[in-house]
Amino acid sequence: MSKKKYLKVLSIDFDYFQNATPDILMTYPDGKDLPTHLTMVTWIPHYASDYDKLMSVTIDEEHFEQIKSILHNQRLKTPCMAVQSHIHIYDFIKDHFAKGNYDGCRIVNVDMHHDCFNDNPEVDCGNWVSHIINDIPDCQASWIANKSSEETYGLKSLKNVVSYDFDAIMKAKFDLIFLCRSDTWTPPHLDPYFDELYHILIDNFDSTMVDSQITEPRNFEEIKANANEYRKQIEQLRELNKQAQKG
Repeated sequence: MSKKKYLKVLSIDFDYFQNATPDILMTYPDGKDLPTHLTMVTWIPHYASDYDKLMSVTIDEEHFEQIKSILHNQRLKTPCMAVQSHIHIYDFIKDHFAKGNYDGCRIVNVDMHHDCFNDNPEVDCGNWVSHIINDIPDCQASWIANKSSEETYGLKSLKNVVSYDFDAIMKAKFDLIFLCRSDTWTPPHLDPYFDELYHILIDNFDSTMVDSQITEPRNFEEIKANANEYRKQIEQLRELNKQAQKG
């Protein structure tokens, strides 16, 4: 009997690489998958009201360096995709599975969120895992979660697929590499770190499909300036409201 051929997929959501406490994560914008130009707007009031708290969110240096090592360890001919939203991984996997005469699929998802299920019956960035498992024979997924994921989102029903480090994949070879920035769930001041991962893909691999939204970091100086203006306007409105109540 011939050995089964599995499509091995590394899925990397950049929002994993945050040092952020659960209470800070819960202050992020509403969890809607928005294009980059809209997240430039949705993050403004959050920096306006919680600037110091948001700026305390730093990069997880240890795991960030490890994922760079994992990427540099891959075959240069490995097909890659670098995009803004995780929704694009569904077609990326389906297309390559259909072309490769595979018997099954094995996915490692590095992510702050499990992406296994939600209330939407259609494929989206938060439920693609269950859809791909249903649509591809012998497909399994494991999840490498952030240390804050359990307390923030709850993992009781997913404990059999969760781990918290890269030990098992440090030397693994993958057939597909997917990278997304997830702008709604990643503070823009961390974008330069994503840019490092993005450039590893486009500079070192033979084929990388790219979403034009993520070729540059979001303009954080513009966001910060707009947040300052927003804060001033809110303060002015509060002062006017006080005066109106006195009058």
